[in-house]
Amino acid sequence: MSTSAFTPAVLTLPASAAGSGQGELNLVTNPTATTDTTGWAAGAGATLGRGTGGGPLNPTVSTYFTTINTAGSESSTSGAYDVLTLPSGMQNRKLKVEFYFTSPAADTFKVSVYKGSTRVPLSTDSAGSTSLPQSTTGKFTAYFDTDSSGTWTVSVTRTAGTGSTALQFTNVVVGPGIQPQGAVVGPETVYPLTVGGSASAPTLGTNTSQAVYERIGDIMHIRYSLNQTTSGTAGSGTYLFSLPSGLTIDPSRLTATYQGSVGLGAVGTAAFTDGTKNYTGYAAVYNSTNLYLVVGNEVSTPSAMGSTTYSLAGATYRLSFEARVPIAEWAGSGTVQLAQNDVEYASNGNATNTSSDTATFVYGPAGSLVPNGATGTTYTRGVKFQTPVQASDRLFLEVNDGNGWSPIETRLGAFSTQNATSYGARLLPVSGDTTRYNVVFSSGGYESSGGSFGVNGAAWSGISSFLWRVRKSSAGAAVGFGLADTQSAGLVNPYTTGSGVVYSGTYTPTLTVVTGSASGTPQVAQYVRVGRVVTVSGVITGLSYTALSNVEFYITVPIARSANFANISNAGGALVWARGGVTVGSVVFQMHAKTTTANAITCFATAPSGTGAADVATYTFTYSLDF
Repeated sequence: MSTSAFTPAVLTLPASAAGSGQGELNLVTNPTATTDTTGWAAGAGATLGRGTGGGPLNPTVSTYFTTINTAGSESSTSGAYDVLTLPSGMQNRKLKVEFYFTSPAADTFKVSVYKGSTRVPLSTDSAGSTSLPQSTTGKFTAYFDTDSSGTWTVSVTRTAGTGSTALQFTNVVVGPGIQPQGAVVGPETVYPLTVGGSASAPTLGTNTSQAVYERIGDIMHIRYSLNQTTSGTAGSGTYLFSLPSGLTIDPSRLTATYQGSVGLGAVGTAAFTDGTKNYTGYAAVYNSTNLYLVVGNEVSTPSAMGSTTYSLAGATYRLSFEARVPIAEWAGSGTVQLAQNDVEYASNGNATNTSSDTATFVYGPAGSLVPNGATGTTYTRGVKFQTPVQASDRLFLEVNDGNGWSPIETRLGAFSTQNATSYGARLLPVSGDTTRYNVVFSSGGYESSGGSFGVNGAAWSGISSFLWRVRKSSAGAAVGFGLADTQSAGLVNPYTTGSGVVYSGTYTPTLTVVTGSASGTPQVAQYVRVGRVVTVSGVITGLSYTALSNVEFYITVPIARSANFANISNAGGALVWARGGVTVGSVVFQMHAKTTTANAITCFATAPSGTGAADVATYTFTYSLDF
């Protein structure tokens, strides 16, 4: 085998980063001033130009905008600004504004987004505005929320300084960004469920009860149990069970009427006992903020729970239900757009024994050398962040002795003052500038070998090979997970079937009779997938048959397996069959070893004797995927 020589390609990176906005959906039609400044305008007293052969992304992107103007207040038509067209797909969403810039040393430029003439809040705001750090080359990123109305504008305006040097900026992006997505899966939360009445509310007796809900995408899963040990009062009308305050049911996701025939509008299962008889049934939607229950027993017809049927007035009563309902306030937000990495690193490049340096700014995780100075002198080193420090941000002063980064207090001792002498290092904010902090290396030095500073304070020059940095971590910064797929867990989209390991949805099953003669209409069912396990619940209405003793039928599943259901351990569940509201028996969903389909499970049911024309069955089953 022979080899041939080759010439490797050389990739030159700019000082900041390259390619921002490439491949992204962008509302800014001219983001880099490639040929001119089309689409951008200059406000009163401002100039707008185009630069070539330099800029913050040179040589990868060698064109950029320049702007300078008479210092003034921010507005939608000040400085350099671009009026955006907001398509319907970008409305009512969280968008980002991002660009790379090189700022002058003596001027303050502020970034704004306006709806009409009103400035909207940015994620980087401090005291109502966002300032770019001076004398900096870097990337600016902020997030804001849109609605469905108004004209939107992004602007960059000089508000202070000499006005002698222009701001350079390029690769402007306003859009949703290319960001990781995460399923909104909330914890189990206890809430104060209220039992009301359509006419008048009952008064519960002595009881123990609890309502719990959890969020999966835009679906709320509710569980409620009530154990009443002394009598109450019945109330009147239909009993109503409330949702958590501030949340409403999304009627567009329900295909049946709120309160109608048996089986319609069912969103869960219910059980009730009066201490003598057991009643089973289902939970349904009454209105946008309440559920109601329909139950029946072996001698009565089904009825909504209320004062005249299945009353809560007596003692030794127990009730439970679970339901899954789509929430209007969660619609379209089942996937959270996570912010890009908002962690910043700042330090100062002056490592000499100069007592003070508040201008030699350094960026990046590599850090800077500790000042090479003796004890008796305080060494101040200024740092500047690219975005303002927010109330929710956290700042960490860190040191690296060659064995990795750690908080400075764990390696060199915490800041302390003893007998009017200060030891260690600390962070101090710079008044009037939310992007700047000073790191003060105290005159007493650092703790060199344990014990008290007064005994062991050592000169900073003794660790002049150590590195230091300040890390700013913003709330909501992206976490280090990749996107999930069908084989591995991670951040997932709950609305794309098969795209991840946690999501929910609805579907309409198909019923196919295998043995016997029967028919019925499956209603819209709910399902939740967690990992490779899928849970399904639903109702079948209009069950009809003639003098049957056994029925076997298939029910299709929302997510098919790769291989046929062929093992009894592949699935399990239960079905309750009621004739005219009378519970006539229950069956267990089983997987038949000879089942020859991968998208349906087999149900063996013992049908009632005689003839039925409007029976109802509610069911819940769980099955495992094989991929």
